[in-house]
Amino acid sequence: RQGRLKRLAQDTFKGVENIAQQMFTAMPGDLTVQLKHVVPDAKRHALFMRTRKDTDARSHAGEQVLLDTTIHDGRRVGLKLDEASFELFEHPTKLATEDFYDGQKVHTEYYDEIRELFKKVTGCAHVHVFHHQVRNKQRLVSGESTAGISTSTPVQPYAHGIHTDSSCFHAEDMFKVMVQSVPPNCRCGRFLYVNAWRNIAEEPVEDDHLAVLDERTLVKPDDYIQTELHGVGYDVLQYNLSSRNAGQHQWYYFPQMRKNEVLVFKQWDSDTLRPGRVCFHTAISDPTAPVGAPARQSIEVRAFLFFPDHKPNTCPAMPALEPGDEGGREVTAMDGAASIKNGLTYIESDDALRAMVVGFLQWQYRAGGSKSVLEVMVKDDGNHHGLKDATAATKEKTLELLLQQGAGKHVDRIFAGPGPVGLMLRKLFKTQVGAALMGAATALAVSAMVKRCTK
Repeated sequence: RQGRLKRLAQDTFKGVENIAQQMFTAMPGDLTVQLKHVVPDAKRHALFMRTRKDTDARSHAGEQVLLDTTIHDGRRVGLKLDEASFELFEHPTKLATEDFYDGQKVHTEYYDEIRELFKKVTGCAHVHVFHHQVRNKQRLVSGESTAGISTSTPVQPYAHGIHTDSSCFHAEDMFKVMVQSVPPNCRCGRFLYVNAWRNIAEEPVEDDHLAVLDERTLVKPDDYIQTELHGVGYDVLQYNLSSRNAGQHQWYYFPQMRKNEVLVFKQWDSDTLRPGRVCFHTAISDPTAPVGAPARQSIEVRAFLFFPDHKPNTCPAMPALEPGDEGGREVTAMDGAASIKNGLTYIESDDALRAMVVGFLQWQYRAGGSKSVLEVMVKDDGNHHGLKDATAATKEKTLELLLQQGAGKHVDRIFAGPGPVGLMLRKLFKTQVGAALMGAATALAVSAMVKRCTK
């Protein structure tokens, strides 16, 4: 009798265990999709969205395999930003759907809403919002050119393919530029490079969801494959995902995401003690989506968050500030060139700011071409790049580096027209261009605008 009871108990336990396992792996709302993973190897990985130059690394994506992957319903699971590397928040917006296609309105209104969200959910002291991207497959703005495929057009396609947007090295390089736009005490403590993703349509998302990977289920460092992404106007070191341990990875999405919800996920967290520091993500096609489901409309906003009171210091080493230096240290030529080049990339990504620069600096460009525009930026009367009080030799070296690094091509693309630039110029001159140009008191009109938007 005792033996029968023991076997009954064992069978009951096994049945409950099987039910629990089935619930976890196949809950209602879960999806099974095929995701492309990279087979790890010892080679240097480099991908090109622009024309490859002879001096570039060899193109190598590695062997890739499609693996059946369960994407779990992330609602009511209790996933947290500092643990999983992502978290869903309710945060309504005042903007209507069409407002999100207006770059100027996004900068002047939506950035404030997202800045408020970041401070509320993380407790950070300062936020520097620096970029946004709208995605809608039915309203794409082509980025194809002889230089390659640009990812800086106002409306982009969905990003299908597992990736991170950054890495330790890339994020720390960006930190050294972004920290110049916030108080000097932000040079220490902790920084967080973060993304806020929102459905901007009135109807919920039914297809092409954003899937995110719980970083706690990764094997470190085995699963992280460093990959150089070379695009039109930028070079980024990212991570691709190894196929080796895919069976233990836990992926999530949030079905029926609505306009009042925001999915926040990490690009990089400097705090090494947080379980979730960087988030692998990808768009996924929903095999259960109804025929004729509306195209996904979304916006993602990128920002750097600063926690100057965090102990111990987890920010990259920075030179000590000089006594009484309210604006930070005098940057080196390499720092100045990196800051200006980053600003040029940002200008290219936003038609409203691009139009402002063209309107403000067009006579310099007509008179002396791209070099003349770069000379004005290096002069840095507004100290947006820390070069205002730099020595003449430092400024001369900064200009030399910019020209060597191809910054002149960035300027040429910014001033290429007609098209959206002309339209945005007419719009700006009819509305807020007077106030904007007065605020941009130096040649660095865009940098001034960005700095104003992050206060």
